[in-house]
Amino acid sequence: MQTLECGYWWERGDPAAVFIRYYADDVSPVEVSRGRFLQLSRRAATLLHEAGLSQDETFILGFGENTVEDLAFRQGATLLGGVPVTINWQADPLERVGFKVQSTGAKVWVGHRSLEKSTLEFVRAQAPALRVIDAERIWSEEVAEYSSALEVSELSRRIILFTSGTTGVPKGVVHSHGGYRSNQELFDSLFELAPSAPITLAIVNPLHHANSTAIGDWGMRRPGTMLELFPRYGRRYWRVLQESVDRHPGRPLIAPLVSRHFDLLESLLESGELQASPEHLQERLSQVCFLLGSAPVGPTTIQRLKRLTAHVPMVRFGSTELCLQALGTPRDMSDGRRAAAFERGLQRGSLGEAPGYYIGRPHPGFTEARVVRSLRPGEPGFMEECLAGEVGLLVVKSACVMLGYHGDANATTGVMEGDWYTGLGDICFALRAPEEDALDYYWVSREAGLLIKGGANYSCEQISSQIATLILDVFGLDADDVDVAVTALKRSSEHEDDGCLTVELKSPRARAKGDTLEAELIPRCREHLMKSAVPDWLRFGEIPRNFKGALQASALQGDFEAWFREREGEG
Repeated sequence: MQTLECGYWWERGDPAAVFIRYYADDVSPVEVSRGRFLQLSRRAATLLHEAGLSQDETFILGFGENTVEDLAFRQGATLLGGVPVTINWQADPLERVGFKVQSTGAKVWVGHRSLEKSTLEFVRAQAPALRVIDAERIWSEEVAEYSSALEVSELSRRIILFTSGTTGVPKGVVHSHGGYRSNQELFDSLFELAPSAPITLAIVNPLHHANSTAIGDWGMRRPGTMLELFPRYGRRYWRVLQESVDRHPGRPLIAPLVSRHFDLLESLLESGELQASPEHLQERLSQVCFLLGSAPVGPTTIQRLKRLTAHVPMVRFGSTELCLQALGTPRDMSDGRRAAAFERGLQRGSLGEAPGYYIGRPHPGFTEARVVRSLRPGEPGFMEECLAGEVGLLVVKSACVMLGYHGDANATTGVMEGDWYTGLGDICFALRAPEEDALDYYWVSREAGLLIKGGANYSCEQISSQIATLILDVFGLDADDVDVAVTALKRSSEHEDDGCLTVELKSPRARAKGDTLEAELIPRCREHLMKSAVPDWLRFGEIPRNFKGALQASALQGDFEAWFREREGEG
């Protein structure tokens, strides 16, 4: 047993030192000291306690952007043993928010003005007993500071983060306090940091994702950490990073990002909006450790990073179920060795084999990885490790693995084989590094139907369902008239997927509306669906399914690739 309060930095460090610099506007940042943040967190605990929250009970973080209050309620919950639940303010429709409230049995809603009022109104209509807290009350001197701290085990629930929903329904991933303690130790080891070494973490990815949740929790556990916290990604981010380098010369500045963030940086530089010369920008950014994840890093991104930061990127790979990190670039790997590792995977394409995007190596003592031939029990090659260069399915053993999926023991069992997490759904291969006795891992494609948009994963099956519903509602067809399937292919970008929609017209009535669908379907999707669900391409044809009706995803991708080749030939 451990006292949760002592699991973080509460009793260590200088209470007067700045812990958070929050960039809420374009004037000046809000600075919150360690002592002040402790006070705010204790007030958050008081508000949760007064709302009736007890140990191991859940509450919703109802925020529409990254805020100091969000972090304070996460930490206040540790004093009570309460369990925060995140909602995705970027992509969750009202029905999904309601699903998360009801499926987790949340007793309390911590609301913030950054989230649309209609969201809370919808949820309260569904769950009238839900207690509501105004998150900004923690700034009021009238709120007392909670003074107790529970003792809980390392296996106690820390937070519930939801997946994008590979089967159309998102799963609640339950992580433990022990998992996040291991997450801290993993990152300390990766960056070769002593426990008390001062560092700066720049948090701009949404706090409702696993990324900023893991990075923020890591910062909470280190007495010398400062957080540069941004409500959302924007132009100001790049100016602040340069200022942070100047403010703390020589101090490690770690910035988790996705590849698309550098697209904006380059456009700002080209337009002159950044008000910095390429030389000045490169000199400053060369001192920032950028940790890229969420999407494969290809040759265009590598060249862009070299041009903008003077370094070959450091990459990370993982999943929500593993806190965040499963594989990554070793910190001591030189730029030359990183470049060679990327090239070894990509050059396979010129040899007629599947090219691969470099995703790093396991973290000794924290994660192990294998590429296996099969994940189906009883099938030849089940959990049998592939030879170097042989394509298979990636599995990971991690000290940071989830406790399980909330309320779904069968789904949890389905992604665990002993200590191995098998639910990644990524097709990969490994190559022996020529300069040392180590395996480098490479990503090829997905087995599961996931689509990367804006650095986040979305379910192809769920998008297909939304488009099918739209077709029935808007175009007056029945379910027997059409079949709909979406797949993900990289056509327009090496780190973002294009949504490729196939519509099968199964009846004379549907075929009669083919021209109308071709002209109007994508515009109607833009009008009625969230941005991530709007397809980039539309083709009509037969959708390959097996005898059970399950989509044959690889065959569908092949059909779409053939369609592209025909179009290009016609052009």
